[in-house]
Amino acid sequence: MVADIVFKVVDILLMIAFIACLVCVVIVASAELFNLPDEMVGSFDQIVSFDSLNIHIAKGYAPEFDSMLLQNALICVLAAVICFVTHLGVKTIRAILAPMKEGQPFHSDVSKNFRKLGWLGLVICLMTQVLEAVSL
Repeated sequence: MVADIVFKVVDILLMIAFIACLVCVVIVASAELFNLPDEMVGSFDQIVSFDSLNIHIAKGYAPEFDSMLLQNALICVLAAVICFVTHLGVKTIRAILAPMKEGQPFHSDVSKNFRKLGWLGLVICLMTQVLEAVSL
């Protein structure tokens, strides 16, 4: 079945994204926990450069570097949770499709998996709203 192959590929991509988010959390947390000097981590010096375009930000509007690190760590953690819950959702969809491949669309496990899929959808929506609130 083509849908099962597509969901298997999506599942692998979600696990790769989950691992990448965890690596980002470790990198940002290590910079924050070990109080690394600005030369090692980088600093925000009120200049944002895009190739030949330099934008100077007034001192009052520039974010603090420590708060940016904390915010980035929270965003990476929330993204990892969203990736993991979506991974569980894809596994549940594959579990719904498995009896249908065998010609049993009304198997008793299908309704339980649909209920589980509904709860996972609610968790993903909640985490997305929290992610938007944190990134503001």
